[in-house]
Amino acid sequence: LRTICAELASQNEVSTWHEFMKLVNGEARFPKILKTGLRLDEFADIECGALTFVSGWPSNGKSSVLQHLAVSMARKNKDLKILYVATDDVPMKAMAGFIGIITGMPKSDIKMMIETKQFLGNPQADVKLDEIQELFSHQIIMRGLKECSSTDKVKQEIANIRKKHDRDLLVVVDAMNNLDDIKKDDQRVGIENAIRNFKNMAVTYDAALIPVSHLTKQDGKEGERPRLKNLKGTSFIEYEAKTVLLVHMDAHYHKKTELRWRCGSSMFPVVE
Repeated sequence: LRTICAELASQNEVSTWHEFMKLVNGEARFPKILKTGLRLDEFADIECGALTFVSGWPSNGKSSVLQHLAVSMARKNKDLKILYVATDDVPMKAMAGFIGIITGMPKSDIKMMIETKQFLGNPQADVKLDEIQELFSHQIIMRGLKECSSTDKVKQEIANIRKKHDRDLLVVVDAMNNLDDIKKDDQRVGIENAIRNFKNMAVTYDAALIPVSHLTKQDGKEGERPRLKNLKGTSFIEYEAKTVLLVHMDAHYHKKTELRWRCGSSMFPVVE
């Protein structure tokens, strides 16, 4: 037994040294920080192998913020692969959101022009057509609730991407509340299990993973800035999430508003 234990210890030491040499020789790397190109980079890191948790009140712009971040990150990193899982809307509506961000056109106008077959040929759209083609052809993969109804199915999509691409990977799940894992009597337990599964995916596949969770009226006073305590499973989130982004749109409640980035603390930035 002593001989076997000594051999195992020796093998572990060699393995650890081998991993260290791979790191210093450039064969391995530390987890990569994905830059957004926005002021958010001053406050928080969106890191591969980690979770960035996003939450906020209904209709406060969580999807718009995430789509804006995804487009900005795709522009900054042409090798970035993005899996965008839209469980709140059909993927086509999320696609219209991306097109709106790229072209600067209202989503309602985009939908109308596509339905009347007037999108192609529109000067404002044509000037951005190359960027739209690059994004939808090579960078972003859109999936809906039909394809990704559970964390297991999200994991399968990520595994399929990793079979073909060894590129930086961003995964957005908007929103996790609609997954089968969470549609249970005890949502808190479902959310904790889903977050645990997402963390394992992020580490296993070296992906920056952003799950989105809705707040409800029962979680706090709607109209006020959301706080970390409003989130279900808060204590668990503090263990698993590297960053928590709380999205608040003042214009939803007041006529005047301004876009600003506010850091609530060094661990959990707040996006407004």
